[in-house]
Amino acid sequence: MTGEPAAPAQAPQPAPVVTDDGLPQPQRRRAIVTILLGIAVAVLDGTIVTLALPRIATDFHATAASSIWIVNAYQLAVLVTLIPCAALGDRFGYRRVYLCGVATMLVTSLGAMLAPSMPALIAWRAVQGMGAAGIMGVNAALVRLTYPRHLLGRGMALNSVTVAVASVAGPTLAAAILSHTSWHWLFGINLPLGLGLLWLGQRSLPPHRSPTPARLHPLDVLLNAAMFSLVFLGV
Repeated sequence: MTGEPAAPAQAPQPAPVVTDDGLPQPQRRRAIVTILLGIAVAVLDGTIVTLALPRIATDFHATAASSIWIVNAYQLAVLVTLIPCAALGDRFGYRRVYLCGVATMLVTSLGAMLAPSMPALIAWRAVQGMGAAGIMGVNAALVRLTYPRHLLGRGMALNSVTVAVASVAGPTLAAAILSHTSWHWLFGINLPLGLGLLWLGQRSLPPHRSPTPARLHPLDVLLNAAMFSLVFLGV
């Protein structure tokens, strides 16, 4: 024995608690700009073409009844695929579904811009609505992941204001575009916006998925599509 006192035993340190409490401030600002721009584009595309329907019908020698499906196809596609896109976000990651939605909007905007006929334009708009559903379906989840809990109300408020402004700004923006160029650029405006959103989203959005993803059953998807289609067509 050396006579030296034994060192007191140290209590084990608790493991660090990992919390999902938002992004740090610089990344949070870039992420919310990306999220708000995406939802604004998705909402705008639902109404921006309304003012140009008579001109589009004239160019394609179509009836007014058929031209309204340029709007209806987009809205119906959003309704039918919104819940499945949200479930896909839980399973594969919200950022991935968001970026797929933006890419779909980008490609279909080019297709709608170059559509040679009314049926082709309506088909492009239907697929464009699916892309918008990808953006909308994970929108709230991305806001929740971006802001800490004590600031979540601010993030949701910014999101709600953006949706409200975009929903009423569509006809005004359409009038400004149509006063200078053809209706094709109502879709062409999405091209630079989509490229910018893809670049921003890849660099700023959190790569997160739900730890307990919802199961997506094909029968549920079919029933959801049938229900919303019947309600939409009935109205």
